[in-house]
Amino acid sequence: PPNAATVAATDNAGNTASQSFGTWWVDTTPPVPSVTFNPAVPNGANGWYTVNPTMSVTATDPNGSDGSGVNGKFYTLDGGAETPFTTAVTISG
Repeated sequence: PPNAATVAATDNAGNTASQSFGTWWVDTTPPVPSVTFNPAVPNGANGWYTVNPTMSVTATDPNGSDGSGVNGKFYTLDGGAETPFTTAVTISG
């Protein structure tokens, strides 16, 4: 739910003033990542690919338009460095 705040102050003469700070949300729900391969499943015998597949990464904010959005997508291969995902990655070796 959205948050809202109003503050007020009163001086010694009894004058009171207030100010509202509108609404805002606190997004504590992580994005939901997913990965797809092309070909989608190994196309060879015994679970092997006969071509180097490509991998694509997507992510969605489960809060929809009320969420903060997805800031970035990243991947690692075989324990390597975390790399920003920008385009399909060819998996080889």
